[in-house]
Amino acid sequence: MEARDRGSRALFASRTLLAFALLAALVPRAALAEHTPPGFVKPVDPFLFAAADAALAAAEQALRHPGCDAIFTDFHDPSGLPLTASLERLGMPADAFLRSLRYVNGEHLPLCRPGVLAATRTGSRVVYLCGMRFASAQRTNPRLGAALILHEALHALGLSENPPTSLEITAGVLARCTSTR
Repeated sequence: MEARDRGSRALFASRTLLAFALLAALVPRAALAEHTPPGFVKPVDPFLFAAADAALAAAEQALRHPGCDAIFTDFHDPSGLPLTASLERLGMPADAFLRSLRYVNGEHLPLCRPGVLAATRTGSRVVYLCGMRFASAQRTNPRLGAALILHEALHALGLSENPPTSLEITAGVLARCTSTR
């Protein structure tokens, strides 16, 4: 009888351990799915989610570097006003504006044509991140990921393109918002 009791306890213990292991394996995935940065529209691939969250945090950090906020005076809306006027009209600082934008996986949309990593229509509060291309670029070069978020925020504030070209906008953001440390 005693051997049978030990066998039953061992079986119970192994089943309990297996149940805890399964729960532990599932909880991080559930937590990731529930943690959505402000403004990120679901559904989102976890790889893109992590890249977008990191890029947004890095963009907010970049805005703390001296001189980075000059991107909002370097670039102007079609009427010639600096983009700081748009921020003032909205009554929010640049970092709050970044968090107020809606981020969407746009990899299947025409805006995300080959070679494009992110896109925003002028004046729109929706930033389309081009799926795995954006995520891979951000993972490879986090400074670029942050610069792309800031670049798209400039379009959301009213900056049109051509002129300046997309490359000129990103180069301007990188020049102003990259730490030299």
